[in-house]
Amino acid sequence: MTMNDRRLWSCMLVCCFRVVSATDAADPQAATLWRELEPAWDVVAQKVVKLVGEERQHRMIDLAYASVGANVCGIALKRSAFEQAFEVFEDDAYRTLPEPQRKQYEQHLLVHYGNFVGLLTAEALLSRETFCRTAAELRTSHGGAAAYWGDEHSGR
Repeated sequence: MTMNDRRLWSCMLVCCFRVVSATDAADPQAATLWRELEPAWDVVAQKVVKLVGEERQHRMIDLAYASVGANVCGIALKRSAFEQAFEVFEDDAYRTLPEPQRKQYEQHLLVHYGNFVGLLTAEALLSRETFCRTAAELRTSHGGAAAYWGDEHSGR
């Protein structure tokens, strides 16, 4: 992994490191399980960067984190902003792809998004209280995943 990949890895997990630190103190077994997820994060991160680039990878992580925060912590999800955020993946390069390649791109995109949601859900469930506290703190910043949380009911 290159230095650039390491920086990206660090940025990607910035929200999750608080969970690990708190989990280390509260439950060493959960911390060990969390660290076992690191290789999966590495693999998914590399694949997503290859598919959509670094900037869009951050968007995908924010979307996954927003979804997990909504599902695990009960934070309201702004459906319209959440759905609209996926449009960044449908750029000019995507639109010019032949139909079979476009379908393949969409499948890869959804699989990787699902992988991020799964990894974040696993982390959230290892230490739900800490994860939700961190999500609540992030929510007040209105940046990253918090851009997709609001007063709308998640059922909209």
